[in-house]
Amino acid sequence: MELKYIIEICVAIDIAILGIAYPIIVDKISNIGHKFSSNYLANAFENEFPQTKLFGIFPGRSRRITVFEWVLFFTIGSFIFLILDREPLFWKDSWMMQNSAKLLTLFLTVSLVVIFIIWLDKVSLYNGKSTRLLTYIISEYRKLKKGQDGNYHFKIINELAIFAIRTQDKGLEETLVNFYTEEFNNYRANFIRPREEEKPDGFENFKVEFNHEFHYGIREIIREVAKGRNEDLQSLEYLL
Repeated sequence: MELKYIIEICVAIDIAILGIAYPIIVDKISNIGHKFSSNYLANAFENEFPQTKLFGIFPGRSRRITVFEWVLFFTIGSFIFLILDREPLFWKDSWMMQNSAKLLTLFLTVSLVVIFIIWLDKVSLYNGKSTRLLTYIISEYRKLKKGQDGNYHFKIINELAIFAIRTQDKGLEETLVNFYTEEFNNYRANFIRPREEEKPDGFENFKVEFNHEFHYGIREIIREVAKGRNEDLQSLEYLL
């Protein structure tokens, strides 16, 4: 079985991603957060696959190489084996070894395309509709296990709440109201009950511990609401 046109197709796809798509997507990544005036969206995106970093910083670079970049480098690097066109060192009668260079390029190209599609979807998510982004950030926050730091997610939700008030984005209102209500109820449900000897004069005195970002977010939302009329976000204003 011959691998007809495999190299031509793979090289065309790899060069298109490297020369055309990659620079455009990198430009989009540099603008993540600008639309929503967010300082933390970019941090959250850096933890998304395949934007996650691997290994240390290479000489001449200001940051670590991402998973996507590693796959891209390996894919382009596989062209070296095609250019050298050397005989396999062992199993020379095997079809797979005779076509190992082509198969390696094909495998890496398919992997690159799949990862590129995932990467493109994440870039689209972080630069796309506010409602879809808010729903996603909340779902990621809910997935965090107890003890994990969810402040970045909470900061982003607070920023999107401020964005909703400033732009009167009605689409975010219901999701935000549900989120803050649920968080408030969760905090109250996990209150710390004082010991009997700590209760002053027999009165029940419950201590409810709220997340710092919860306090900060509510305070900033109140400030924004106080600046003007918010006729389109009355349920969010009423919640506060």
